[in-house]
Amino acid sequence: LYTAPSPPQDGLITAGWAPDGQAVLFWRELLFSASGAADGLPLEIAPLDGGQPVVIAEFALLHSDFRRCSPTGQTMALTVGTGRETWTNKRIALANPETASLDYLTDETMSAFSPAFSPDGRQIAYAAAPDIGHVWGGDEAKIGAAQRRIWVMNVDGSNPRPLTGDPAYRDERPQWSADGSHVLFARMSESGHTSLWLIDVTDGTLARVVDRLAPAPEWFGTYGHIDWDPFFDWWNT
Repeated sequence: LYTAPSPPQDGLITAGWAPDGQAVLFWRELLFSASGAADGLPLEIAPLDGGQPVVIAEFALLHSDFRRCSPTGQTMALTVGTGRETWTNKRIALANPETASLDYLTDETMSAFSPAFSPDGRQIAYAAAPDIGHVWGGDEAKIGAAQRRIWVMNVDGSNPRPLTGDPAYRDERPQWSADGSHVLFARMSESGHTSLWLIDVTDGTLARVVDRLAPAPEWFGTYGHIDWDPFFDWWNT
């Protein structure tokens, strides 16, 4: 991508590999501004065999759970949209790195993120809530984030449906079981009590896996985004 001596003003931030392993994804922050990066940067892709990088998403946040490669190795599910608040202007899109095309799967009425492909690549689970607009925190933001539920849709965006719906909880960070029959997710109450649950994607049967995560994440996280990776992982192969 860049060979030494690469000038330090390039401001490159790697995002990982393309689904087929033949290109590298990265952001470019020329001003080295943490505040600028927090509001999202253009996500670019550069082929390993040469050629100019191409922008595949105009604004994408740097959170690791905001992008996932499909099991087929052909597409990526991305969370796109400018602004650091996760309760507004976040949509899930399907990106084809080979053609640099981007197709939106969720609409502007919902703020959706954390896409996760089913093992067969036919469905995507994600967290979503009604878009509440640009509020900077406080009760409005807490009420908005508390409406998050786990959803699932076909890989083309059709047939979106909520898997969870208990108004007492905020549900996030879906992960599929190896056989595609269940989704594991994190659930947080208004008081901050955090637990892990499994839900059957066919009949909606719920099973609590962990009663309490301790330590638990801070409720607001970073503008409504919680980095769940330090709190739990799932070896589902």
